Amino acid sequence: MKKIFLLGSAFFAFLVIRAQVGINTQTPTTTFQIEGKSPATQVEGAIVPRYTGDQVYAMPIYPGAPNQVTTVSQDNEANLVYVTSAASAANNIKGERGEFLTTSGFFFWDPNSGNVDATSPTGKKGQWRRLFVASRTASGNDGVVKVNSGVGGAKPTLSLGPAGNTYGPRQQILYTTPLVFADFPTTSWPENTIPYPGVTANIYTGTTAGTQRWRENPIEGQVHIWRLLVTITAGNNSNGSVKATFLNPDSGFEINSIALIPSGTSGLAKPLTFYFYTIADPQSIPVGKGYQLFLESDISSTIVVDSFTRISLFKD
Repeated sequence: MKKIFLLGSAFFAFLVIRAQVGINTQTPTTTFQIEGKSPATQVEGAIVPRYTGDQVYAMPIYPGAPNQVTTVSQDNEANLVYVTSAASAANNIKGERGEFLTTSGFFFWDPNSGNVDATSPTGKKGQWRRLFVASRTASGNDGVVKVNSGVGGAKPTLSLGPAGNTYGPRQQILYTTPLVFADFPTTSWPENTIPYPGVTANIYTGTTAGTQRWRENPIEGQVHIWRLLVTITAGNNSNGSVKATFLNPDSGFEINSIALIPSGTSGLAKPLTFYFYTIADPQSIPVGKGYQLFLESDISSTIVVDSFTRISLFKD
């Protein structure tokens, strides 16, 4: 026991004197350096503590946690763990510490994130943030969000008709929420927002026709492509067209996309595709701002909205 104690004391004294620790190297160049053996004849690497999402959520790292001092949230900044499975939905509440524990991966503690908490040294509740994300760019602000339907699989259905020889009254496309998104990786979400599966409010807000808005990723100057896929069933065999309008009612910005309906298609379901381009700016980014989507037709028809997709292009 005495020898072990002396050896341990000598080891820790060595650490203090050197101030740098190396594994498989005699000349570490930083505080802690690990070198793998070459060639690797066994598994090489490092493993951090592994827990389920719910276990990480329950970890007493947050301000006011049992048996912890009030500064624990700040003291443990950058604490790293590996999450083996997503936390339960009850632990994924927006703004709370488990908001991003929706998938497996490396997570670190960020005491400067989350909802306001006056009792916390940082003024925030703190959150577990994902360290590495599935992104195609360094900043990770690009991404795709595909809306398949409203709640319960409900797809907006419109009955349109002409006004004489021109377009009849336009109708707004509205969804019942929460929205149902296409699975990953089709829907990836820009990683500067809520990661997959994301939340409805990051793309669709409002509960009435007047307050409803489609939202861009909130990075000023970022370009977005929107794709609308619908199925139309014409009420007669005449040729015609459908006009889609993407409108910012606050700024007056409006973009139109027109798709032709071939003659002889009465009663036959046909796909139509519309595209819009927008650039996020101060008149579209703030909460309550954004776009509304309308359709109008110059022939009698029934339209079912199959999907609406937002593609956020990379903005450095």
